[in-house]
Amino acid sequence: MIIRQNAKVLGMKYFKDTVDGKAYDSTTIYAAVDLDNSRGQARGLGCAEYKSTTSDLFHTRKDVKFPCDCELVLDMVTNGKVTKFQLVDFTPLGAAAPQVANKAV
Repeated sequence: MIIRQNAKVLGMKYFKDTVDGKAYDSTTIYAAVDLDNSRGQARGLGCAEYKSTTSDLFHTRKDVKFPCDCELVLDMVTNGKVTKFQLVDFTPLGAAAPQVANKAV
């Protein structure tokens, strides 16, 4: 299930390597989220990680200035017990959006 959500993205990193014969390739973004105050024991913001399945996302957004407000595209998936959000894409909003040159076709 695809979900679009606005969030303040604080930063990002990527990892692409082989460790013990297993290939890893991902981008992780860090976004500010409200702390759960349902019991009155928390105030303010925390930081959530959203991970994509490729480092390509990092390379296409490497010129973004952080922190910035972004639209996140998340895929909500489950294994039947645990639900998680996988990052599909994120797009900076407003002035933080990088200028992309038009490519001739």
